[in-house]
Amino acid sequence: MAINRSLSVSGSVHARGLLDVRGTLGLDPDAAVGFSSIKLSFELKPEASEQEVAQLTEATENIAWCSRP
Repeated sequence: MAINRSLSVSGSVHARGLLDVRGTLGLDPDAAVGFSSIKLSFELKPEASEQEVAQLTEATENIAWCSRP
């Protein structure tokens, strides 16, 4: 969305998750395979005004499939 608004944003994304390796390795047929939850956090450094950042945040939250904690 920032690109569509001609805004420059840099930063990083951090991912954390819960993984029961017993299911992934086939050690326990009752254990789930893969991650049971994944949490993403973003550290962004936009080159934009406060108003542009607020508008971008609002537009992004309107289409996001996940929620903030």
